[in-house]
Formats: sequence, structure tokens, C-alpha cells
Amino acid sequence: MNIKENILRIFSANFLEVISRIIISFIIPIILSITEYSNLKTYMLYISYITVFTLGFEEGMYIKYGGKEFNEINLETFKYEHRLYILLQIVFSTIVFLLGAFSENLILILMAITIVPYNIVVFFKANYKALGEFKIYTKIVYLQTILDLILNILLVFFIKSRSYIMFCLAIIVINLAGAFYVEGNFYKKLKGIKCVYDKKIKNNFKVGFVILIANLSIMIFYGLDRWFIKIFFTEYDFAYYSFAISMLNLINILINSISVIFYNYIAKDENKTIINNLKRYLLILGAFASLSYFGFAAVINIFIKKYIPSLNIIAISFSAYPYIIVINVVIVNLYKARKEERKYLKVVLKMLGIAFLYNLIATILFKNSILIAVSTTASFITWYFYSLKDFSYLFKDKKELKFLTINLIGFLISSHLFNWFLGGIIYLAIILLTVKIFFKNEFLKGMDYMRNNRYLK
Repeated sequence: MNIKENILRIFSANFLEVISRIIISFIIPIILSITEYSNLKTYMLYISYITVFTLGFEEGMYIKYGGKEFNEINLETFKYEHRLYILLQIVFSTIVFLLGAFSENLILILMAITIVPYNIVVFFKANYKALGEFKIYTKIVYLQTILDLILNILLVFFIKSRSYIMFCLAIIVINLAGAFYVEGNFYKKLKGIKCVYDKKIKNNFKVGFVILIANLSIMIFYGLDRWFIKIFFTEYDFAYYSFAISMLNLINILINSISVIFYNYIAKDENKTIINNLKRYLLILGAFASLSYFGFAAVINIFIKKYIPSLNIIAISFSAYPYIIVINVVIVNLYKARKEERKYLKVVLKMLGIAFLYNLIATILFKNSILIAVSTTASFITWYFYSLKDFSYLFKDKKELKFLTINLIGFLISSHLFNWFLGGIIYLAIILLTVKIFFKNEFLKGMDYMRNNRYLK
């Protein structure tokens, strides 16, 4: 299967996920109180970090198998790696459960129950991505997406739940279903294969732990603004800010679908010409991703007016898309494909330190949630320009800089000084005009390559 088919497969699955999450993200805030919604978002913030319990083992496997085919790996070793991983998750789940029970913290208990099924799904999705097994990867996404939509519709319209606990339990059920599916497929595929220990498995921890720390730092980087809001601001501020970030994450799902595909191909062949062109196409795509803000603003203004205070935060967050998409798809994947995990870790830790400093200044000097969003966007922009120095062929020419500057300023003006309808039209005109001026040839070539499948093979 070629890269074009894989992109369409992954993108269609993630597009369905986005549609599902849009429905859910708008329905749940309507029916839950601010307090209950804040509790739900606290639980979701907690579980976003539970991959730390892999201790880098899964990340090491991801690097180990990246660019390979399923029939090229040692299945006996793979089966042992799987068994060891499951035991590790059970141990950590038990520890967190006991901590939650002793502290009488219900969210910690719910988190503990989530650990095993959640990380099982993470294990298989990561390895299927690394091995290029995108067909089964998309089946997992479809299963969990459809179940997610069904359960949340049942809770909202039939059970009419107003408790965050029920929505947390729905997340657990979704991950259990995903875990049962991937485990069933795994045992069916490896039936009769012996489970054999290989001393090289230790390298999974050795290599993966560095990647884990880097990935954890990225997760903290992405969630740092919410931690500042959670600790230093009110419950209402946290609810509004979390709602804004949930809108940002909807588009991130589609961005990640591109990242999923390109790691496997970059790991096989780092073609500098293709990657440099890809970067420019992603900048254009990022500008169009920012445009989606105006659609979300329309829905909020018409249907969810109690979350109108979050619009300024959403607007500022969406302005970072051109930078976010290049970081996620190109820069991070290049570090991993080159197996430069230590350099990757150093860069991420530096960016985390800068983001912490930006957020700290915004909190101490102004204590304004909107400026926390500004700090986060500034952090992404800093990371983008800082990391380009490690990949000299991703040159920073004046056209790209002008394109980014004009679109950033144009977006902020359109989103803050005009209503959602007029602002959307103005910003769309800015995108089309700047693409025509700066990237007309690249855009036309990209369309030609897509049609003729000359790059995507």
C-alpha cells in the first residue's frame, strides 16, 4: 500500500474522530455544570500523563520497529515484550489505585482503572504505526470513535446524566473495548508463537526512557498552561480554558494523522527535498487550520453562549497552528527517525523551561488567563524557530517568514475585531492572497504531485 492510500485511510478515520469529538465537545459542556465539567477535564488531564507508566518501554519499541515491516520482526521476542509490558501496567495500576483509595481521591481511583486498558491500546497503536500496519490501526480508531459517540449520546439524551463520573466511566469502557479488540487480534495473529526472552529487550528501556522523558516533557509543555490555570486561577477559569483547549485538540487529531503516516516513511528514507516541500505545504495547511476557529466561534455564539468567555483563548491558541503542525509532523519525527533521542530530549527540556518562564511571567505580572494562552502560543513559535537550526535544509527564507507574520497578524485582527462571519471571510482572503504571493508555484506543484502520485508512493 502506498503513502497516498495510507494518508487517506488514516485521515478518514481521524476525520470521523473529529466529527465525533466536535459533537461530544459541544454537547457535554451544555449539560454539565461548570463544576462537573471542571472535574471531568481534571480527570482527562490526569490520564493524559499515564503513558509515563510505560517507563519508556513502548517508546523504545517504537524506535526499534520504526520503518520495518511486520514480517521482518522477531515475533517470539515481540510476544515477550507484550507480556512484560502488560505486567508493568498492572503493577502501576495497583499502586495508583491504592494511593487513590488511601487519599479518598475518586479521580485517582478512576485514573488507576484506566491505566491498563488505555496503555494496552497505546502499545498496539504505537507499534502498528511504527510497522506501517495502518489498516488495523484505523480499525482501532474507528471502533473507539464510534463507541465514544454512542456512549456519550446515551449518557446525554437517554440516561440524562449530569455527573462527570459517568463520562469518566464511558472513557474507561471505550478503552476496555479497544484493549479487548487489540488483544484478541494479537493472540489470533501470534497463536502458536513461543514467548522467548531476548536480553536486547533491555535496550527498549534504555533508548525508550530518553524518548519517554522527552514525550512526557512535550505533554507537560502542551498541558503547562492548564496546570497554571488549575493551580493559580479559579475553577471557572479552568473550565473555560479547558473548553478552549478541547477545541484546539479537535484539529490536532487531524494533524496527528499526518504525523502518524510520515514517521514510518521518514524512518525509511529522509529525502530532504520532499521534507522541505512538505514543510511548506504544512505551513499552508496550518493557516487553513487556524481558519476553523471561525466555525467554532459561530457554534459557541449561537448554541453555547455560556462559553463565550473562552473565545479569546481559543482565538489565540488557534493562531499557533502553522507552527504546531510543522513541529509535530516534521521536526519531532526527524529527531526520532535519526535516533537522536538525547538531542531531542535536550531541545524539549529547553522549550519546556521557556514555556514555564513565559507562563510564570504571565501569572505573576498579570494573572490573566488570556495572557497564559499568549504565552503558550509564543512557546510554540519559539520552538519552531529554535529547532530549524538542527535541520539546515529546512531553510528559513524570507517568503516563509513573511507568510507566517502576515497570517499571524491577519488572524488575530480578524478574530478579535470582527464577528465570526466577517472575520472568517477576511482571514480566508488573507490566506488565499498570501499563498498566491509567496507559495503559488509550490501550491500548484503540490496539487500536481498529489494527482500524479509522484511523491506519494
